[in-house]
Amino acid sequence: MHAYEIQIPSEKLKTAQVIAFALPMGILFFLGALLMMNPILVPVDYSVGFLESLLLVMTATSLPLAFFISGKTFSNAAQKKFQGMNLQDEVRRESMEADSEKESINQFMEIFQLAMIIRCGMIEATGFFALMVYLVGGTIWGPIIAGLIILVLFSSFPTRGRMQSKLHRLMHDLDAMPGSREIQ
Repeated sequence: MHAYEIQIPSEKLKTAQVIAFALPMGILFFLGALLMMNPILVPVDYSVGFLESLLLVMTATSLPLAFFISGKTFSNAAQKKFQGMNLQDEVRRESMEADSEKESINQFMEIFQLAMIIRCGMIEATGFFALMVYLVGGTIWGPIIAGLIILVLFSSFPTRGRMQSKLHRLMHDLDAMPGSREIQ
């Protein structure tokens, strides 16, 4: 379908990676501090009170909601920005230019970064709430959910391959929109 490699600008990719790395690290450091202040000792409290129930509901709703909202943000912003242009031709041409001249790819990375910050921020809030539940209630659910949140955040770490794949999908979606040219 695409016989060329999309060249993602290194500076934009590194910026997205720094942001994606920094957000879970805040939760991780706070978790470390809490565990040093109040180490988990036997017997472990597995009870589920009001705060723990609220945490479980928040986790169950915020994760899908964060991915949905960030996906919609990305999709709507990208469609608005690139609608009416042949993004595939632009990306093919820009893949041979210097990073600073890759206008469409740089705009794609900015839109991606905005959506990533929205998604990670919503997920991060759940992680910090989990740690607050642990701090207040002392049950094991806070660190468990915070650990899961950290894993979710690290699992969506942006790589060059993921960015290329996301841009390919965006080009395909834009080409499939009514009124756009078919992929040649």
